[in-house]
Parts: sequence; structure tokens; C-alpha cells
Amino acid sequence: QPQRSVTQLLAAIKRVCDAEPRKAIQGVGISVPGRVDRLTGRLAFAPNLRWGPFDIPKAIGAGTGLPVEIENAANLIILAERWFGSLSGVQDAVAINVSEGLGTGILAGGHLISGWNGMAGEFGHMTVEAPGLICGCGNRGCWETVASNQAALRQYRKLKGKVPASFTYRHLLIDAQDHKPEAVAALRYQFVQLARGLRTILAGLAPEVVLFAGDIVSAWPYFSGILS
Repeated sequence: QPQRSVTQLLAAIKRVCDAEPRKAIQGVGISVPGRVDRLTGRLAFAPNLRWGPFDIPKAIGAGTGLPVEIENAANLIILAERWFGSLSGVQDAVAINVSEGLGTGILAGGHLISGWNGMAGEFGHMTVEAPGLICGCGNRGCWETVASNQAALRQYRKLKGKVPASFTYRHLLIDAQDHKPEAVAALRYQFVQLARGLRTILAGLAPEVVLFAGDIVSAWPYFSGILS
């Protein structure tokens, strides 16, 4: 599985290089849904990816001849907004990346917080519902087991009954925008569960700004009041 994905990444990088022949590509940056070992550059914790300590920089570097950096997706959201977006002048912020799991990036005192060995910010794996469902990390009742996209789909299937295996979170969003009651209820459930964990983040870190990223933002006009 990792090697197949690396092959696809290399093909995508080649397409970018071929499309911009007059530009010098100086390096490759890769966003990952997990934490990176600061000493080895390998994946240290990515339970939803299930690649183990795969050496992504080595594999991509060998295929491109370019230097490669990898970083947690939520951390990169914080950095991108700090450099190019809405966080100019903001010293304390949290980014919450909502996808198959939940990842968080922390800006405190103007600095990105990595913690010991890059593991800071794993709020998706704090227990909010014990005993709850088994999480990909091996524990029960983690925040992402009730508030991730997968959790919303699980709630939708519980309400709807028989659902095609091809039904995705984006289909859920479309159905909610069409006011289909089970889809609306499933997204409302997800936002309520996001609010549960957000209370802990606000109490512990007191950020000035909280950023949310992921497909969920398309439902923001309808449900964001739950987080207020």
C-alpha cells in the first residue's frame, strides 16, 4: 500500500514538473495525516493511514532526486494561514483538520508547538466517550470515533439503514444540503461531537482563533452555530 501511493505521488510530481518546464522545482513538501519523527523523518503515528514507520522522504527523494519534507496536515494548515492567510498577527490559534480522523495543529505565543518528538496536538485521540468504539490507535472512545467524517457516516447508516458501500462523506454533505433528514441529523450529530472536544481545547489552550479544515466546511453555514 505505501509503495502504490508513492508511485502515484511520483507520477503527480512528474506531471507538475512537465507542466512547468521553465520553473525550477527545488523540493517537495508532503502533508500527512499523522505525526512525523523529528529525528528520522519517518511516520511516527498515523493510525488511519496504517503505513507504519514508512520512510516517505527517502522513497520520494529516490524517485525525484529532490529534497523532501513531510509534516502533519494540521500543522501545515497553521503554517499556511500564518504565512499567506488569516493568521497574520495572531499569536495563539488551533487548526482542526476533520477527515477520516481528527488532527490538530497548535500555534502558541507565535510558535508552532511540536512537543516531544513532534507528537503535540493529538486531541483526536483524547477520550471523550468511555467505554466507546475502538479507535484506530487501539484505545476506546477517542474524539475522532464520534466526530470524524467516518463517525458521521456511521451515524447516517444507523439512521438510514441500508446504505450503498459507495456512499461517501461528500454524498452525505450533498444530501444534507438537499435537506434529507437522516443526512441533516448525521451532520448535526458530528457538529455536536466536535463541540464536545472543542470545549477541552478552548479551556486548555485559550486560542484567539480556531480554524476548521476539510470537506466539513461546506456545511458551515448550516451547523456552525452548534459550536458557538
